[in-house]
Amino acid sequence: MAARPRLNSCSTPHAEGLAPMNASRFHTVGQALSVFCVAWSAQLAVAANPGQVASTASPAAGPHGDLIYTSLRTGSSQIFRIDADGARETRLTQSQHSELQPVWSRQGRIAFVSTRSGGGDIYTMDAQGGDLRQLTSRPGLEQSVAWSADGQHLAYIGETDGRAELRLIKADGTGDRLIAADMAEVGSPAWSPDGTKIAFNANVNGKLRVFVFDLVSGAITPAAEGKGGEFGPVWSPDGRSLVFVHSGSRTEGVNLRKVQLGSQTSVALTKDGYTNSQPQFSPDGSKLLFLSNASSQGSTMNVHVMNADGTGVVNLTRWEHADMGASWSDDGRYVYFMSFRDWPGQIYRIGADGQGLQRLTKSASQEGFPVGRPAATTVAAAARNP
Repeated sequence: MAARPRLNSCSTPHAEGLAPMNASRFHTVGQALSVFCVAWSAQLAVAANPGQVASTASPAAGPHGDLIYTSLRTGSSQIFRIDADGARETRLTQSQHSELQPVWSRQGRIAFVSTRSGGGDIYTMDAQGGDLRQLTSRPGLEQSVAWSADGQHLAYIGETDGRAELRLIKADGTGDRLIAADMAEVGSPAWSPDGTKIAFNANVNGKLRVFVFDLVSGAITPAAEGKGGEFGPVWSPDGRSLVFVHSGSRTEGVNLRKVQLGSQTSVALTKDGYTNSQPQFSPDGSKLLFLSNASSQGSTMNVHVMNADGTGVVNLTRWEHADMGASWSDDGRYVYFMSFRDWPGQIYRIGADGQGLQRLTKSASQEGFPVGRPAATTVAAAARNP
């Protein structure tokens, strides 16, 4: 097989939602997750041979299951939407700038990061690309946007004088405020299902740890016992536990750990000495989707699924080239992911049982980081207005 071109590398795993970190202290993350950096940098690059833009006739809002993703086919990173079966595709952003990190709200609105106004600000739009609203206009880069379950607030990482900060803003762009003012290396904000808490990672006293901010009391408490090298928290659908990534020693690898809220005692879900990252609970909470290079003995990353207790690990994609950016369908029956098996990266769908692989995008340029539209479930408890 002919060798494929290599993308330029980067030093910070932004695709994990992390603020810049000291590479010497987190060498395992920096080295093992470099593939995520590479793909993230590619979103900012101009495609060498952009393909023709597919038809963008705007259909009515599709059913739950629509995907949003970024594409380099027009020469800059733009946001597209495609039906879950790949039947219809719509270009949502129409700028000459970089449009990145799109994420659905449960109500069907899309937040994203755009460079159209400078270094990088947060915008929102509807599912057809209309009703565009600019929420932030701060200097520096805003990124890692996360919606509250009721769609009324967004958490994000803002930059002030080169320092990453956890911030909160209302969906209408008002009430922007700073959270966790004295913490460094802040990243990966994640809302609890009931909208009353935000989990995130931050460096305190030289250790990268996962914390929980309570919007009701204003308290910030550690989520786990504090092994250090903790990042990328995700909530279980019932809001009772968190799963996060732990970067250990070179022999320990990068693994997933789970902690019950309030216990601060985490348990290992993976412990194979390789890289296991980007966990996502299935909609019903019974499974965990994640990326791992354990099956390839430390080589390429593939998409895996396992039971929520860490048992029953299955490699869904088993391919010699990297698979990444995995996302559940709203009913948990399918997994969407980006794969480099068709250079320079296309989007695929596969059954949660590993059957029925289908290529959804068919351009000559990079299509990446698919995000499945979540089901519009009832919010258990609305967050107080911060």
